[in-house]
Amino acid sequence: MTPNLQMEQRSLAVISAVAADAGVSVVIPRIDDQSVDGVLIGRSGLRPQIEFQVKATVRDIQRGDSLRFPIAVRDYDQLRMQSWAPRILLVVLMPDKSEPWLSQTDDGLCLHSRVYWVSLAGLPSEPNAATVTVSIPTANVFDRVQLEAMMNRAEAGSATEPVSNEAKYRSKLGGIYGVAEAARYLKAAPHAETLYPVTSRTLRGWIRQRCVKADGEEFPVDFDDLIAMRVIAALRSAGVSRSVVNDSELVMREETGQRRPMATETLWGGQGQAFSEWRKCLIGAGRRGQAALDLVQEYLIPAHDLVFDESSGQTVSWEPQPGIVLNPLIQFGAPCIKTTRIPTSSISGMIAAGDSVELTASAYRISPEDVQACCDWESRLESA
Repeated sequence: MTPNLQMEQRSLAVISAVAADAGVSVVIPRIDDQSVDGVLIGRSGLRPQIEFQVKATVRDIQRGDSLRFPIAVRDYDQLRMQSWAPRILLVVLMPDKSEPWLSQTDDGLCLHSRVYWVSLAGLPSEPNAATVTVSIPTANVFDRVQLEAMMNRAEAGSATEPVSNEAKYRSKLGGIYGVAEAARYLKAAPHAETLYPVTSRTLRGWIRQRCVKADGEEFPVDFDDLIAMRVIAALRSAGVSRSVVNDSELVMREETGQRRPMATETLWGGQGQAFSEWRKCLIGAGRRGQAALDLVQEYLIPAHDLVFDESSGQTVSWEPQPGIVLNPLIQFGAPCIKTTRIPTSSISGMIAAGDSVELTASAYRISPEDVQACCDWESRLESA
């Protein structure tokens, strides 16, 4: 067996081990003609699929909080193109020849490798390049938890559903976040210091009290849960008590039929109450539907600045910072540059690795202001 073939077999073995831990099947196509080395297939529900290309290296490619890995432009183009099944790049970090790849002791079998993933969907073309160096956040560890989350999100990408129809295509778990990650996003948003102080402990309390989600389960936190947390924080800042928030959520769920009304209804906070715009008038959501006749909408504090889908009423996106958007249909809900599919972590990773603002802007065909916005956002996240 040649060294390259041996490295390929080892890479697939590590990926298969992670997939087996997550209850996911791995299918290897007989012919690789579209830069697809394998397909991850869920074993339940709609049996979602994720196509992957795998690369392996023994080199040290970590630069700050990201990995810098060059791939052929042909592979880059295949991975960035839109397809009915999501495509990801998997990069396996192998030990060099002086270190064992596999070891076995009385405690068990250990594979000495690390796997990271990244989606290149929607990135710009590079027509004059033979290779393209991609940036992979070190947070994108290919493990059981992240693979399960990706399969849940991919479940809505069935070929029988039109991609353009957000109400149908949007995953039940569109955008998956940990509680600590959700707290960081809320605290990193500009003017967050004026909002009710949010910590992981605070969010867990809201979840257990079923203010955020009806089942009271901490994991997973999806995009709608994140938005509901943002709204609750704004209401608490406006002097709305926790008990009133609970009552408001129950009333709106009954009146609107929405599973998460905090994420689908336009709300205001004022005079210690939450108000919802319903049937063209303001209703005191915590007063069992009592009309707010003595209040004028303009004098109330809006609870969120979100974009809603007119037909479904769902939140389409959240712009926590000018130019930075979280959309559950783009990059699994990760923060991206507005109107693009470029994650902020990829841009800040290039800067952290020593690339200039001008080079980074040119590589991604964005403005220097976009680069700065990404760095500002990631810096706020790190400090949150």
